[in-house]
Amino acid sequence: MKGTIFQRPLEFRVEINGESWHQGDTVSGTLTVRNHGNETANLADVRVYLAHAALAKVHKKDPAAYKMIGNVAFDAAATVPAAGEATLDWSFATDRNCPITDGRASLFLVYGKGDAQPLLGQLELPIHPYPLIGEFLKAFQIQNRFVLKAQRASKGRVELKLNPPDSKAFSTLDHVLVSFKFDGDALEVDYYFEVKNLETENASIDIKKKARELSQRFEKTQYTTSSGRVNHAHIEAAIKEALGAVEGKLMF
Repeated sequence: MKGTIFQRPLEFRVEINGESWHQGDTVSGTLTVRNHGNETANLADVRVYLAHAALAKVHKKDPAAYKMIGNVAFDAAATVPAAGEATLDWSFATDRNCPITDGRASLFLVYGKGDAQPLLGQLELPIHPYPLIGEFLKAFQIQNRFVLKAQRASKGRVELKLNPPDSKAFSTLDHVLVSFKFDGDALEVDYYFEVKNLETENASIDIKKKARELSQRFEKTQYTTSSGRVNHAHIEAAIKEALGAVEGKLMF
């Protein structure tokens, strides 16, 4: 991934190693500054930022769109001569709970001179859920035939909205929200089921939706095998146990 901006007399060219990343990956690359002026330029306030931003604010070019998370800068005494170039190597390690890219927000790489955000260059960094979360999603889709309707970042978690298959077993289930968050090496999984609830009032029967919640916690020794591979059997059994709380049941 590449980007270029000009803040005359300086030209900034950023190169990023990769096109997309998972939570927990390191994003790295280089920033090359070329001086098109006739005098030596100081690079003390030239830097690369890792930032998070709401996409609507980015599209509106809101000067306060970006929340800066970290930055890498040239040495305070760094300069670049007329017609010369200087290169800055940079990298940012993301957290396993960092926000994923969804329809509302994303991580961005922001670069240039100074901190006047409208003048800086920016590149969106597509961030996908941590691979282990993808294994849970596959278990829902392949083993249980659930359909992914949406995924988003929510309060430090990854949240998946899944619709049940068209079957008698899940005829009372409208949808389930499954959220994931790491606590150290342990993975916390919360389920929020929205199911049909049978209510009687004044000799009439009405079906309304009602929530049911449960939580699971997976230590590293549970979601991985002794050889370090993903323990699919344990994950599939845990999901089956969670679904058993609402499978084929009409709540009263």
